[in-house]
Order: sequence, then structure tokens, then C-alpha cells
Amino acid sequence: MVELSDLVPLDRIEAALGEPPKAQRLKTTERDQILRKNADDLYGIAASAWHRLVMAGRFKVNPMQMRDYFEREDPGLARAMEKVIGQPLLKEFGFLRATVQHAGKTFVVATSCAAHLYSDELHMYDIAMADPRHPLPREARRSDTQHHRGFGLLPEVMHNVFAAARERNCSVVTLTAASRPLVEIFSRHGFVVEQNDFAKKAMGFGMGIPMEATV
Repeated sequence: MVELSDLVPLDRIEAALGEPPKAQRLKTTERDQILRKNADDLYGIAASAWHRLVMAGRFKVNPMQMRDYFEREDPGLARAMEKVIGQPLLKEFGFLRATVQHAGKTFVVATSCAAHLYSDELHMYDIAMADPRHPLPREARRSDTQHHRGFGLLPEVMHNVFAAARERNCSVVTLTAASRPLVEIFSRHGFVVEQNDFAKKAMGFGMGIPMEATV
């Protein structure tokens, strides 16, 4: 089975750089560490899950009842959601952070964060790969967080994502495109912008755009 903390092929990055990256992984059983080290990730996953819960209408909720959590960007949103749905929000969680030493500093070559949610949805919260040898000029960047060229491994990562989704009997893979140029990139891998008012507004703003792909 494809582990959610092993979606990025680190062996390919090692081959490109000529050295093995140092990898930090977190899994579902390490919830305390997730809360301590990855609170922002947990909040982001819960925020996306709340959005889809409201849009689906599966539970009768006031869309604004979690407003305080959103205003504080509080990872406690996950626990609050669990009270609404009556079950754990995360069936499984996987986090990866891989680094190498470059120019005397620690350089992050890959990060990924994915969660199998209660609704049999696989949510890809974060995926980024950066080659320290190839910085990008500002005009060539696809988002505010991109500063280096990648390794050309996104197709392989997405293959692993969908394989993981199928193995877990998920019906959909979801993610949030940080910027509009990324919508086109993810579209090549079967993702479409959600068909709802929230997604339309996000497209208008050009950021935080929810997308989904059928497994």
C-alpha cells in the first residue's frame, strides 16, 4: 500500500542531487506531534473539510458556527468538527519534509501533506518540490511560495496520490490551488474547480481555489 508519507519519490530526488535527502515523516498515530509541529497543516485540512461538509449538505449545520476557529486559524477546528460528524476527522495522515545541505544551509527539497478524511476523500493539503541548484527569477514563478525549479516529478507524485486513493476506496481527491496559475497545472492531472459559489469567488480572487478529481 502507498503510504501517505511516501507520496514523493525521494529516490528520484537523490538521483538528481547525488545525495540522499534527510526525511522527517509523521503518521496518524503521532497526533500529538502533528498538533505540536504541524498545527497549520491540521487547521488547513480541517478548513477544507468544513467547506466541503457545508457544500455537500450532508449535515445540517450553520455555515458560520465555526467562525471563531476560522478567525483564529485554530487547529482546534478539527476537534470541533469531530463533534459535528460524530467520528474522527482523519482516518489517516501522512506528512513528509525532506532536506539537504546546500551552500552551508538546510534546504527543503520536498514537502507533502495528505489526509484520508472521514468522508472517504483523500485531501492533498501540501505538495512542493524544489531543486536548490536552480533558483527561478520572479517572473518565472507560478506562486508566491515558489523560488526554485522543481524536479519534474509531479506526474509521478500524482500517480502515487491516486494509487493511494484507490487503495483506500476513496471516491475523490481534493486540493486547494494556492494561485490561479496552479489551476492549469492541476487540471492536467484530472482536477477541476469545484462548482459552487465559494470556488467562483476564489477564482475571482485568484487564490485558495478548491479543486477535485474523481478517482
